[in-house]
Amino acid sequence: MEGLSDGEKGRADGAVDAFTRCASLDADRACDAALARLFHHNGRLADAPPRYLRAVEAASSRTSCRGEGCVLRVPLLNDAAVALEATGNTQEAVVLLREAIQLDPTNEQSVGNLALYLRDLGEVEESLRWGRRGVDIAPTSSAMLHNVALLEQWTRNKSGAVALWRQARALNSGVFQPVASLAHEEGYRGNLSGAALLYEEALQLAEASEQWKGHADALRLQLATSQLPHIYDDADHASRCWFHYTEGLRELLRRPHLRIEDPLHTTGAGALGYYLEYVGLPDLPPRRLLAKTYWRGSPELRYRAKWLPSDADEGYRSTQIRVGFMTAFYFRHSVGLLTEGVIRTLNRQKFRVVLLRIEGEPTDDLTTSLVEACDEAYLVPSSSLQKARLVVENARLDILVYGEIGMNSMAYFLLFARLARRTAIFWGHAVTSGVSQFDTELTEGTGGGDYFISSTLFEPPDGGQDDYAEQLYLMRSMTTRFLPPVKPRLSLQIEDVIPGISGMRLYLVPQTLYKLHPDFDALLAQILRKDPKAVVAFPEAQLGEWTEALERRWNRTLTADIRDRVRVFRRLDFDEFIRLAQLCDVVLDPFPVGGGRSSLEIFSVGAPIVMLEPRTSIVQLTRGMYEVMGDPCPRCIAHTNEEFVDAAIWVATNSTRELRATILERSHVLYDNADVTAEWEVFLEYILREPRPSKPPRKAIVASQSQWGFAKRSFGWELKELEENEPYDATIDWTKLHFGLRLSHPDPWTGVTSEFVVAVYKGEDPVDVAERLSEYIGAEPVKARWLAAVLQNGARREGDIVDATVYTLDDVALNITVRAGDDLHQVATWHAVRNGLGDGHIEVISNALRERISSHTTSAWLSARRKRDHLSHGDPSACFSRNYKAAWTEPSACEITVGLTTCKRLRHFRLTMEGLRRVFQGDLVDHPLVCRVIIVDDGSSESDRLAMAREFPNVDFVLKNNIQHKGHARSMNLLLKLVQTPYLLYMEDDWLALDHVSVTHVLDEALAVLRAAHEEEPVVEVLLNDQSSRSCAYAAEEGCPLLGSAGWPRVTSDGIDYRLHDYGTVEPGHAFTYWPGFSLNPALWDVRRLQCAFSESFGEPPVFNSTDARFEQSFSLKAYDAGIRVAYLPRVTFAHTGVDQTAYQLNNFTRPFDGQVGGGLK
Repeated sequence: MEGLSDGEKGRADGAVDAFTRCASLDADRACDAALARLFHHNGRLADAPPRYLRAVEAASSRTSCRGEGCVLRVPLLNDAAVALEATGNTQEAVVLLREAIQLDPTNEQSVGNLALYLRDLGEVEESLRWGRRGVDIAPTSSAMLHNVALLEQWTRNKSGAVALWRQARALNSGVFQPVASLAHEEGYRGNLSGAALLYEEALQLAEASEQWKGHADALRLQLATSQLPHIYDDADHASRCWFHYTEGLRELLRRPHLRIEDPLHTTGAGALGYYLEYVGLPDLPPRRLLAKTYWRGSPELRYRAKWLPSDADEGYRSTQIRVGFMTAFYFRHSVGLLTEGVIRTLNRQKFRVVLLRIEGEPTDDLTTSLVEACDEAYLVPSSSLQKARLVVENARLDILVYGEIGMNSMAYFLLFARLARRTAIFWGHAVTSGVSQFDTELTEGTGGGDYFISSTLFEPPDGGQDDYAEQLYLMRSMTTRFLPPVKPRLSLQIEDVIPGISGMRLYLVPQTLYKLHPDFDALLAQILRKDPKAVVAFPEAQLGEWTEALERRWNRTLTADIRDRVRVFRRLDFDEFIRLAQLCDVVLDPFPVGGGRSSLEIFSVGAPIVMLEPRTSIVQLTRGMYEVMGDPCPRCIAHTNEEFVDAAIWVATNSTRELRATILERSHVLYDNADVTAEWEVFLEYILREPRPSKPPRKAIVASQSQWGFAKRSFGWELKELEENEPYDATIDWTKLHFGLRLSHPDPWTGVTSEFVVAVYKGEDPVDVAERLSEYIGAEPVKARWLAAVLQNGARREGDIVDATVYTLDDVALNITVRAGDDLHQVATWHAVRNGLGDGHIEVISNALRERISSHTTSAWLSARRKRDHLSHGDPSACFSRNYKAAWTEPSACEITVGLTTCKRLRHFRLTMEGLRRVFQGDLVDHPLVCRVIIVDDGSSESDRLAMAREFPNVDFVLKNNIQHKGHARSMNLLLKLVQTPYLLYMEDDWLALDHVSVTHVLDEALAVLRAAHEEEPVVEVLLNDQSSRSCAYAAEEGCPLLGSAGWPRVTSDGIDYRLHDYGTVEPGHAFTYWPGFSLNPALWDVRRLQCAFSESFGEPPVFNSTDARFEQSFSLKAYDAGIRVAYLPRVTFAHTGVDQTAYQLNNFTRPFDGQVGGGLK
């Protein structure tokens, strides 16, 4: 056993043998508890949980046990929970702790650990409730107060956290952690002297305690790195801070013995040296010193993934490279926005894309869509380095790309480990990590950054390798496939943000305040003196203390006659920020760190940015963007202080309409550029094919160039990387087309996203064009029909004219005619691309059309569009007329059959049925609306069937055994034959009702929607989950931030809100427009009208084709052709639990799309 002397090991081994024999002979398993604890505390942690669980189930640990041999249950549950959590079974640990608390509600260990474990599971609110209860139970426990303070901090309740830390400090218990946490907080606020005093106090406490003495060096590190302010007083102050930081690290490295315990919690107020880059001095030396400190003081950071082969450093080729992208900032943060385009568009035939999101930061719609766009997605814990490493290790990545290093502690420390064959760092934090495998004497298990990704556009002529610890790889493109920014909030005016400056000129500096080097103040002073109408404006800082510190500096550096023309305005939403950039007279780029993502957003509205190139010591992002646009403003790139001031005033005081128009015209090259993805693919293949760097880099690697263009195809054009001498068109003349559209097609088989221009010429049948495109891309039936529907919508505009208007955008006059049935977003797109307008104008036109034409969501409008689809001929109106008579008489009370299909998945079946019992508050058949519950079982074992019948005696089981009857389609047909009620509540065996769901949600609301159906909206199915995104439809852990955003809003006469599905629209937000509608997801069906519609349209009942591997798709298309519609409720009711194994796999049945990358269309 690890960590024991030979004598101790011998005694421990003897005890293990004795207790193992005891456990094998003891039917009550009393010895298992002792054996589990022996494993737990003597280096065999992985062996402890099974023994603990046996002991928990034993009679000797039950509360009814009396006498010799009994085991106290609550301590046993606590110990077992700790072991389970330590081995990654946090969910099971929580179950045990809940039982312990039920037995002993005041047990400090149970309550405290439950709070921490719930936080790790993402149950933050419940975690906090238990934590606060723990404080009530143990108000004098420093450990409890500190841990709950961390929970308060996690929920961004800083005042609550500080209060608890102060309470813990006042106990004088000798515990240093609360004092160190107060030091962190004071440093973050900018009170550096207060932070230093608190760190010194924490250090004294640690040194005085045998228990905490091992943390003294970690506190010395935090003290040494804590004196970096957010706002520097002057240039000399900034330089002194840089030297103080580096000398503090050198002093630590000179210590004969250096031991930094728990490195994850040692970043302190220094925040990994984050604010050093704003000094303007070299970044590599201090960052390399910091990494060397950790290399030496925390040898446990060296770790090698167990799956990596011994030759992992050698060149490697793979038919599909597993590439992971990791950061904490996959939301509408700069890092997430800068990397999302590449993540979405990598060729899925060549790459399997894995998203690794470090927990602890906000989530939003970008988070959800990125998770859905990737082939795999994992949440990386932020509380435990060991757990985080395990998650990344289990992803078995060929290449791990860090979105940034230096802004998140977990990402920084994971970089020290070798978790993939190769690692690369993107410039989300635009400086070197400093973490190099060549800076440690011990190479075993050494990670570090292999490559840093930048561009020839951003680096100096010599390549810039001397500024990086990693091998610098220079692409020739922007390296970010940045998607078009949000559109400006046109209603916003300057006075709404900065009142009282009417008639003045606005010089906008839209950067966070800590980017403002003290030398920048002198340039502002010159601008303000030379231009009496100048007002320079900045957004306020994240903390009021930071803004106050800068204003104190301005009070010293700016004279009174100009000081009042420096203004600070409130923090803005994205669309407000872009609008203010659009309205200002000039944008000023600060130094040494200028704009990155913000410059991309500013250029999208044509605003000119003036920068001082020699003082921008970090990657030259704004300069690179100007170069990509063909240098529309050479004067905007200044090389001296005087040039900067003169250029700023020149732009602000002259009419720059032509300059802005030029920037606006050219800025499209900055966004969604396919060349970027192509360069990334070359880069990823290159670094895996080449051996891992084996010596310190001396020179940057510069990427080769490739050419892209539009290659002619039978359906239009394909945008692709061109072969040598391949003919192509540089641009498309849209005016020659009767109708056309741009299409991005993510191939479900390969994961490759291809981009096409689809063209319909005058007199050409759009269905023929759709068929040629479908054949080319190998589209499955639903995608082929979707393409046909979309092209027919655009090319067969035969309805009555309802609006004809001239819109003028950027001096381009658009004559737009709208006909009944038009897809307004499609109309807007067509006119924008025909007239050479960018994507931003599409939304402007589309919004204007929606405001003018309120009837575009009505039943009549949607029916008019449906008539354009010449492939769909069904008319179910007779089934919804007042004269319609059902084929059977409705029962007087019950109207609904509950039907469920299952196949060899007893665990899922139980969860589904128990969830339904919870919703119905008892047996389903006891509900007055339910006539019968039918379970069609396909091939489960005899023992499983007996278990199902025993646990659910009040349902009717239909058992299928014959191989000729095997398969889901046959189960569905059998179920439909058995249903004798008007309505069917159907679901598969892997849908778990969520806790908030009531029977009203499942039955009453859906029934109200079906009863509201009419001839123009013949709804026969109501899906019980929102369909605004895949995470909504499946109740994924990412949540449903877009709830109710897809589909056309409807309300029944009794106030039930629902959405009407639409097939073939390109309206933004309609997430499942590619699916015809009818689905086997949880839903309530109107069986009568479904049968009637099929009978009216095809002369046959609804039958699932058991010989068609895509039977659900084909049935859905047939239902669409029958003219029926599908609705859904805007709520999330059921969670999909069966993603681990499908019934098809259990029946050894492979569908054609089971091998698709990313799971296919549905």
